[in-house]
Amino acid sequence: MSLSDVNNESAGADAQTALFEDVPTRLDASSTALVVLSLIALIVFLHWARAVFIPITFAVLLSYAFTPVVAWLQRNAKLPKVLGAAFVLLTACLGLGLVGTEL
Repeated sequence: MSLSDVNNESAGADAQTALFEDVPTRLDASSTALVVLSLIALIVFLHWARAVFIPITFAVLLSYAFTPVVAWLQRNAKLPKVLGAAFVLLTACLGLGLVGTEL
């Protein structure tokens, strides 16, 4: 271990200590109120935007679920990716439709 290594380690410790010097140790009422109001605003926004977020989340989950099947069709059946994805979605919709009508 050289002298420069020791200096670099002590400089890192000083920099880390300097990061926490400006952090307030006590919370005042205005900062607490701001945090509470921000959380309430976030909850209201998410409730309002659920009509957008739920379909997007569902689409992302379906994309992850169908990717291996599309890749298999692309590799083994030599289908282009777009046709493979269309085939998988059509098959899934038809399957769900058949199951739904049988219930």
